[in-house]
Parts: sequence; structure tokens; C-alpha cells
Amino acid sequence: MSKRVFFIGGSPCSGKSTIAKYLSKEYQAYYYKVDDFLEKFIIIAAKNGGRACQNYLMMSPDEIWMREPLTQCEEEFLIYDEIAPYVLDYLNQIEADFIITEGTAYTPKVIKNII
Repeated sequence: MSKRVFFIGGSPCSGKSTIAKYLSKEYQAYYYKVDDFLEKFIIIAAKNGGRACQNYLMMSPDEIWMREPLTQCEEEFLIYDEIAPYVLDYLNQIEADFIITEGTAYTPKVIKNII
């Protein structure tokens, strides 16, 4: 990544959006909330062969939310792995010198692969 990007990851309702909004305002950074675009990236990854994303798109809302919690968690992490390249590509397309981005998609594994 050739620009300055500050990534904030974490669990739902952990304060990611609150701190990201504050920091982006304080430092005049572009704010990007990846969770608002998950469906878009899941569709892109599915079209490009992402099996977890393809499976997700074929499930009904009940099938998605009524899975065993461990299965749901494991599949979510697979989805985040599959969408990561498309999220990063999108961040590179944003015309801003400094970006603060946050979302559950920024798992430790995804961030480790960026560095």
C-alpha cells in the first residue's frame, strides 16, 4: 500500500466506528467503513471463485444466522480472507493521502498479510 492507511479491526460493537470517526475528523483523514460494503465485496469474491463467499450468497438469512456459532465464526473468517484483496484494491483507488478504515473484516490474519 503506497499511502498512509490506519486499520482498525475488532468485534462488532467494540467501538471501531466511534474511534475511527473521531480520528478521521481529528486528523482530516478519509474515513472508510468496510462493513458498509461487505455485500459488494462478497459478490466480487464469489464471482472470482471465492468458495466461502459463493456459499454465503446461496444461503437464506435463516440459514446464515441459524448455523452453529462455531461454524458461523469459521465461515466468517473465510469470507474475510476471500474479500481482503478486493478491499485493499479499493483502498488503493481512494484518492486520499491518509485513510482511516475500520471493520470486522480486518482480522489479525488479514492485517498480518498486509504488513
